[in-house]
Amino acid sequence: MKKILLALIVSLSTFTYVHAQSDLCTGAVSLTPGSSCVSTAYSVGNPFGVEVLNPGCYNNNAGRDGWFSFTATDVISTITATPTNRDVGIAVYSGSCGSLTLLGCSDAGTGTTVENITISTTVGVTYYILISRVNGTNTASGNICVTNPAITTCSATFYDSGGSGGNYSNNELTRTIYCPSTPGQAIQVSFVSFNLEPEYDFLYVYDGPTTSSTLLGTYHSTTNPGTIVATSSNSTGCLTFLFDSDGSTTRAGWEASISCTTPFTPPSLGSSSNNCTSAPTVCGNTSISGNSSGAGTQELPNNNTIDGCLTVEHQSSWYFFRAATAGTLEFVISPTNGTDDYDFALWGPATSASCPPTTTPVRCSYAAGGGNTGSYSGAGDNSEGSGGDRWIEGVTAAVGDVFVLLIDNFSSSTSPFTLSWMLAGGATLDCSTPLPIELISFNGFSNGEKNVVEWTTMTEENNHHFNIEKSSDGINFSHLQSVPGAGTSLTPRNYSVTDPNPFSPFTYYRLSQVDFDGTRTDFPAIAVENNPISIEIGEIVPNPNEGWFTIGIKSPIENSFRLVVTDVTGKPIHQMQLNDLIGNVKPEINVSELNAGIYFIQVYSQSGKYLGTRKLVKK
Repeated sequence: MKKILLALIVSLSTFTYVHAQSDLCTGAVSLTPGSSCVSTAYSVGNPFGVEVLNPGCYNNNAGRDGWFSFTATDVISTITATPTNRDVGIAVYSGSCGSLTLLGCSDAGTGTTVENITISTTVGVTYYILISRVNGTNTASGNICVTNPAITTCSATFYDSGGSGGNYSNNELTRTIYCPSTPGQAIQVSFVSFNLEPEYDFLYVYDGPTTSSTLLGTYHSTTNPGTIVATSSNSTGCLTFLFDSDGSTTRAGWEASISCTTPFTPPSLGSSSNNCTSAPTVCGNTSISGNSSGAGTQELPNNNTIDGCLTVEHQSSWYFFRAATAGTLEFVISPTNGTDDYDFALWGPATSASCPPTTTPVRCSYAAGGGNTGSYSGAGDNSEGSGGDRWIEGVTAAVGDVFVLLIDNFSSSTSPFTLSWMLAGGATLDCSTPLPIELISFNGFSNGEKNVVEWTTMTEENNHHFNIEKSSDGINFSHLQSVPGAGTSLTPRNYSVTDPNPFSPFTYYRLSQVDFDGTRTDFPAIAVENNPISIEIGEIVPNPNEGWFTIGIKSPIENSFRLVVTDVTGKPIHQMQLNDLIGNVKPEINVSELNAGIYFIQVYSQSGKYLGTRKLVKK
């Protein structure tokens, strides 16, 4: 078996020694790490005291130095000192003020040369920074900061360290953070190629700007990760990539395209919002009071052909109607607040409704300004932009024609409106639902390590089957399962699908219905938060050990687990899989290939949920 090298510790062994001095840094000024440099001023000499400590890469014989500290928020941290007048050196230590261990040292040049040190850090651990005046006693001033630096962009190509034509290196522990350059957007990474050494080299992807963010996935071998998007629960829109390679065998690595996309805004957990697919059917020519509450999701596909004169939904309301007899359909939208700017679009005629619509609207108004708007015969135009007069031509309907109406409150005032109908030429409306199915409910819930998705229909018409799709981000969906429909049914019917491998912390599910002729209708997605059953992680026995040990796991249902071994810096160095465990079990683990030392065992469930960490002492 391949020998696992603790590359990080070995590579820093030149600098690792312990100082016995006490109380050298008790007055250290605390710094806060950030994705960009938040500077704190230093002035080495006065007011700092004279404390002689020689870190090795420079001679601190002048004794003019001072101390800063920081608590790590990521597994890699960069310390930057920017002098404004005189040369300084910096050193970084772990431990306590009574017993410091050197981790890194920098004296890159003279004068105002910027000093940088990048080290591996453990989240939550405090580190100490010594900054010293070099080759002189005069006061040296400048600024210092600690960063977890990010690349801010919406267009880039992301390679491993070998670039487009080479392999990555052995013993790498590199972290790359991408954040969107457009506020409100989310980073999307699409892998073109992917090739890592199986089981020994890993790429970890985190949903946020640090490795403390939620782990989205762990990837190795030649399995392409596909497309990964920052989730809507991640307000930064950033993704963090941590690459870890062992001491032998390299491969071609990866190429990926970085872009930005609009993050998915999830509906209420476990239920669908009031959108196009749950729109009410207009049954007659009586007035309707509409409530512009802003509820629902964006359903217009951002396609000029389908959106017509509209762009996006603001506070929108959807309606269906079907002509029972032929004639002319006219309507007026009257805002309760007379200054509100309401727009609308009308799609049809069709034999059934489609959500979202798939054709160009037959009538559309995007006129600016408040007041009544609508459709009447003699208005003269079928569509108008912001310079229109708010009135467009009425619609002639034949028997059975189905229409979809979107009313949008551009002012986003939440103030209601009234929809009034004027039916001429013998026109009447049919109260039957124009959708192929009448969906009563669409819900989901967590059941242990699995998710259950349920839906109920009141009626079905020519319904061949349903599709359930799933997504980790609400944007990119993949097929989960197909369920046969009832054809034509006038009685309520219940359906259910179980997802054995949901994403963490949220899984988004989308329901679609397919007619016998292949026509598909999509319903708004729901979000289900995983709430796994209680799984208990026991102790490592024996501990210390020589590489063979057991770890207690208590799981009331059959489950699989992933164990990740890290060194004391938090660097992942090995992982293993335990499959199909149930009850109180104590699987035997072999890590005899590891060198003697202290390690940590991180335990994850099959859905990727973190379950706990246990300390391992290898003799």
